Amino acid sequence: MAKQILALIILAVVLSSCASQIAPSGGEKDIVPPMPVRSSPENLSIHFEAEKINIVFDEFIQTGDFNSQVFFSPALSQRPLFRVHGKMLTITLKDTLLPKTTYTVNFGNAVKDITEGNVMINYQYVFSTGDYIDSMRIQGIVRGAEDAQPKENILAMLYNDVTDSVVIKERPSYYAHTNKAGQFEISHLKEGIYKLIALNDKNADLKYTPGEEIAFLDSSIAIRDSAGFYTLTLFKPIAEQQKVLGASSTQPGRIMIAFAKRLNALQLTPLNGLAGDAALQFSNARDTAFYYLNDVTTDSIRLQVTDGEFSDTVAVRMKLVNEKEKILLPKFTVLSASKKGRSVIQQEPDKPLLLEFSTPLLTVPDSNRLFLINDSTGSKQVVNVKVISDTATLKKRAEIRFAFAEETGYSLIIPDSVFMDVYGRYNDSTKITFTTFEKSETGNLFMKLTTDSVKNYFYELRSAAGEIISRGTLRKGLNELKFLSLRPGNYSLKLVEDMNNNGRWDTGNYLEHRQPEKIYNYAEEIVLRANWDLDVEMTVGRKIAERK
Repeated sequence: MAKQILALIILAVVLSSCASQIAPSGGEKDIVPPMPVRSSPENLSIHFEAEKINIVFDEFIQTGDFNSQVFFSPALSQRPLFRVHGKMLTITLKDTLLPKTTYTVNFGNAVKDITEGNVMINYQYVFSTGDYIDSMRIQGIVRGAEDAQPKENILAMLYNDVTDSVVIKERPSYYAHTNKAGQFEISHLKEGIYKLIALNDKNADLKYTPGEEIAFLDSSIAIRDSAGFYTLTLFKPIAEQQKVLGASSTQPGRIMIAFAKRLNALQLTPLNGLAGDAALQFSNARDTAFYYLNDVTTDSIRLQVTDGEFSDTVAVRMKLVNEKEKILLPKFTVLSASKKGRSVIQQEPDKPLLLEFSTPLLTVPDSNRLFLINDSTGSKQVVNVKVISDTATLKKRAEIRFAFAEETGYSLIIPDSVFMDVYGRYNDSTKITFTTFEKSETGNLFMKLTTDSVKNYFYELRSAAGEIISRGTLRKGLNELKFLSLRPGNYSLKLVEDMNNNGRWDTGNYLEHRQPEKIYNYAEEIVLRANWDLDVEMTVGRKIAERK
């Protein structure tokens, strides 16, 4: 009997050891990447003569894209072989190594765990065929050009070759990824002269592909010790050539055309004899055009696209009205620009009331047909309306200027058939109710902005929602600006160094050695409270805020 029990125990142990190893179900998701626990030869070995490198990890790993992600520095003339067996990665070297040389093996995104695909980053296997390991290092940070925020998971890359084209043709000699704070460290470097860049390597080929975000220094760097710290400004370059990226119709009567570069003087000409009214609008970046056509029955349209010297032809299959599938024209409505999702419209008493339209406006309204009622007194007055067009987007809005009383309710009466949109539809009768602020509910912002005497600058003041409150060119030296009756809330301020004096921020160009225009952000949010005066002083590179 004892022998039978012993046999059963042994059988259970054998079956247990032969059972498939699987990740436990349930519990928190595994987010920890694999970590190396030992290697042979050991990491940081000197007098290296091995033909194989074995690295054992703390968990099972996938067979990854080792050929494109793992590289040796200095580069090997023959690609090594990679083999995964459970928790172990074996690298077989097929090349003769250089004497008295420190090699760094960078693993990129190749090593992932087998369960969740968590990626090990910034691991290096280092060895030397000589008497010592090169010990130089550099550190730095990568920030965005437009927001100055640290950028995570960006490649910081060093090249022994300092020519401009090397970043396009070759993989780097050394590299590391930035962490959440945008910081990087590249270690085990040989003393020398290097090119340093940062790259958002979207296609993971460890080379610069035009169009990828890039950062570079204006000159090469000399590594003589480990004290170097570098700040890199990451920017997205504009395309070298203008082209149509895509054209589509996402709603009846509207065509959206995306372009590679900012548009200057776009002209669209229908080539299939379309008649009727049309309206053209642009995105805020002015690299996307929206073309509204009165014709909503034609199923396909060809357009001649011209912008300066650029010319192309696009064909678009139009989205047609289909009531069964609930594909309809958007309803033509008039609404207050101040509503912005609010349940109650609040209007600054000393600013015009702005009206927006759900579809592009075509006609100029008859101002004598709009009436404003004071809800407290019942008085009714005709109001004048002026149509204004945004110079960048060409979107039209209506502006009503009136001496509004403080802390008062009003009703704007818009009879039917006052406004007509591009599709030939008139508005329904509309009543817009709103109340005005009492000035004690608002705050005043006074700014002193000081620039240097040789460069051009402009400023932008934005709300917490990103809406531009004010934007303007700055004189050289001291500029005193005041903004009265602002809504309480948080605001941001930035100064832009306008190198070409075109009134907008321009990105950089790596191959032309042109850095993006510098942006100086006020170092903290500007918090404005009701019935407060806030003084803000900012000198390029310095800020002072004082409340009173």
